[in-house]
Amino acid sequence: MKEYVIYLDTSLKGACVALYSSDSTSQVCIAQHSYFSNNIAAGHLTSLIDRLLSSHDLTLRAINSLVVNIGPGSFTGIKVGISFAQGLQLAIPSLRLIGVSGLKALAESTENSLWFMKATKNQGYAFAVAKGFGSDILPIDCSNQILKFGRVDRSQWSPFEYDSKIESYNVIGDWNELKVSLSDPRISLKTYSYPIASASLSESSMDSYREIQTKTHSEGLAPVYVRMSAPEELAAGKR
Repeated sequence: MKEYVIYLDTSLKGACVALYSSDSTSQVCIAQHSYFSNNIAAGHLTSLIDRLLSSHDLTLRAINSLVVNIGPGSFTGIKVGISFAQGLQLAIPSLRLIGVSGLKALAESTENSLWFMKATKNQGYAFAVAKGFGSDILPIDCSNQILKFGRVDRSQWSPFEYDSKIESYNVIGDWNELKVSLSDPRISLKTYSYPIASASLSESSMDSYREIQTKTHSEGLAPVYVRMSAPEELAAGKR
């Protein structure tokens, strides 16, 4: 049976929505609209969804599932996207909400690679597909041209110390402060603009969705934050 699925991503600068036609054997992106800005795209989400649906003469009630990028990425943007999705489900209870970490899905679609996503000028997130890094999204800091993973100074780290060697650095967005720390001539450095990264995040997240589409969980839309906000730290007794 054919289903319609909407992908919603507010993890980058702006928002991306895509409409997929899916069945038991395949899924095809049949429409996509994006809005990129330094401002939060909350005010544009409704119009983006409307354009998406009207392009194929559909209503929101024809949508079976909504796949939401739960992060990491823009702190406020992710909260906006999740809240927007939960609001739609309140209006249409039959709408299934599926949370997917876009960065993790995108990284896992590659091999021997290290992916970076910017959060602030000197801080962001990393996910490695290589032996020795595990499967966690790590906070990074590139202040003073020294790359730190979490609380560990990894400025002397070499990817060649692992059996499964990292062959490429992949940076989402324009992050010059980080690139200075990645000047290893033995490893290729690739930069993905927000429009290109957004399309790649969409495809990878939808591949992950196909693996977990038997699960229904609006309560599972917990945002992926490597760091807590100040109020969350206070609540956890860390301040």
